[in-house]
Amino acid sequence: MGCEFCDFTDKDVEDLLFETKHWKIFLSKEQAYLGRSVVVLNRHCSHLSLLTKVEWEELQKIIKKIEANYKKYLGATHFNWTCLMNDAYKNENPEPHVHLHVRPRYAFPPKIEDNEYPDPNFGHHYLSKSTDMLPDSDREKIVYRLREAFKREVENV
Repeated sequence: MGCEFCDFTDKDVEDLLFETKHWKIFLSKEQAYLGRSVVVLNRHCSHLSLLTKVEWEELQKIIKKIEANYKKYLGATHFNWTCLMNDAYKNENPEPHVHLHVRPRYAFPPKIEDNEYPDPNFGHHYLSKSTDMLPDSDREKIVYRLREAFKREVENV
């Protein structure tokens, strides 16, 4: 079994929000937290401590852009960032790959069209086992909305 992030499929690329020289940003398959995304290093690297200075600097700019756009276009209040990589170690031959999860959190339920997406645990730790609540039509709207927002800004990363 290879590295899940080095072996992207065409289906994975459908959820690509934007890409820079060193990072790819995807809308996560699981959307229990509206806008949950994954920031993936473009090269295979097993630990945060092995990032280059340039990769760190670019990541900082990406974090600022993600937080600004998710506040503006989704109504996020704050963010839970994690870099766990635990699943890689469930395999007989672990292949950890640096990536971060971002879970936008909402004091007030964001709306996509007429659908509201409350964050019932706002102000508390996110739940790791949550139910996906996003229909495909709203997922497509979020991907489009965020791609357009990042397209206007990605040149500045």
